[in-house]
Amino acid sequence: MIITQLLPSMRRAGAESVVATFCKGLSHQGHKVHLIVLGGKCEYKTELTNKNIFVHELHLFNGVVHFYDWLLKRKIVTTLKKELVNIDPSIIHCHLSHSLLWLAASNFELKGKVFFTAHGLDPALNKKDFKNTLRKINFLNAVKATNCKIIAVSDSVKKYYENSLSLDQKIDLLPNPIDLKYFKKTWKTERNKNIKILGIGTLYPLKRFDNLLRAFSLFPSNLNVTLDIVGEGPLRRELELLADGLNIRNKVNFQGSYNDVRPFLHNASVLWHLSEREGCPMVILEAMASGLPIIATDAPGTNEIIKNKVNGFLVPPDDIKSVKKITLVLLKNKHMLKRIAKHGQTTVGLYDQKQIVKKLEAIYLQKK
Repeated sequence: MIITQLLPSMRRAGAESVVATFCKGLSHQGHKVHLIVLGGKCEYKTELTNKNIFVHELHLFNGVVHFYDWLLKRKIVTTLKKELVNIDPSIIHCHLSHSLLWLAASNFELKGKVFFTAHGLDPALNKKDFKNTLRKINFLNAVKATNCKIIAVSDSVKKYYENSLSLDQKIDLLPNPIDLKYFKKTWKTERNKNIKILGIGTLYPLKRFDNLLRAFSLFPSNLNVTLDIVGEGPLRRELELLADGLNIRNKVNFQGSYNDVRPFLHNASVLWHLSEREGCPMVILEAMASGLPIIATDAPGTNEIIKNKVNGFLVPPDDIKSVKKITLVLLKNKHMLKRIAKHGQTTVGLYDQKQIVKKLEAIYLQKK
C-alpha cells in the first residue's frame, strides 16, 4: 500500500512520536509511507531515514494556525492537494484535527480511504461558544466529506468522541505503540543514592507542571532530592518564576527538550505525571518500559494504563500532599518499588509496536 501520514507539525511530542513509530513500523512491513508535515520542521527526520519512508516538509507555517486565517488556509490546502496528486495514496491517515479539515478543504479526489486518529479529549467538541461550535461543525463536515474512519487511542477518547459527535460509525480502538527494546532497561534495586523526581512533557497548562513544583516544595529542605523537568513550552518562564517563589529553584532543573529521554528515565527514582487529561500518554508507556515507577493523576487516559497500587499509583487531581506521601513511602520500600516496576513492564508489553502496527494494517484493510 501507499500510505500517507498527515499532520500539522512534527515536533517532539506524544502524537508526533506515535506517527514516527507508525511510519517505521509500516515501512518495515513493506508499505511505501509518505509523511507530510505541513508546518514547522520534522524533528524526527533523521531517524525516519528509510528506503520506504518519504518525508515531505512543506514549511507552510510556524506556530499555531487560527481557524479564521483563511488566506493561509487557502495556501495550505492548495499545496496539500498538489502533494497528494503526486503521491496518489491508497490510505491517508490524518492526525490532529487541522490536518483533516485541510484535507477536506483541498478538494483532492479521494481514491483511497481516509482515517483520523483522535489522540486526546478535544475540549472544542463540548464547548458551546461560537468559535468552538464552528470548529465542531467544520470537523463533522470534514468527516462526512472525506468519508473518514475515526480511530481512538483509548476507551475514554472513544467514548468522548461518540458522545460529542453522535456519528453514524463505529470508532476503532487502537492504543499508542511503543518500541520496547528502545526503552527497556534491567531494573536494579539501587538506581541512585539521590532521589531524582522526573516530569516529562510539553509545558502546557493541562499538563499541570505547576502541581509538580508545588508537590516538590513539600519535601523537607534538608532532603537530598531534585526535580528534572524535561520539555519545552509556553509556560516555561512562568514555571521558573513559580519555582523561585516556592524557594526550590536550586533543586529544580529545567532541562528543555531532548530527542532521547532515556537517560532521564533510566536515572530517575520515580516519574510524576499530573496531567488533567490524556489520550494514551506516551511518557507513561516509556517510563513503564524503562522500569520506572509512576505516580500519576487519576485522569482519563492515564487510568486506563495504570492500575492503582499494581503497576503504579493514582492520586486525585490537585492532591499534591498524596504525591509527596506516596513518593516517600515508595522509595523507602524497595520490595514495593521492584514489584510496581515489574508489573509496569508487564503492562507495557500490551503496547508493543509490532502488535499495534499489525492491528493498524487490519484497520486499513477493513471494508468501508
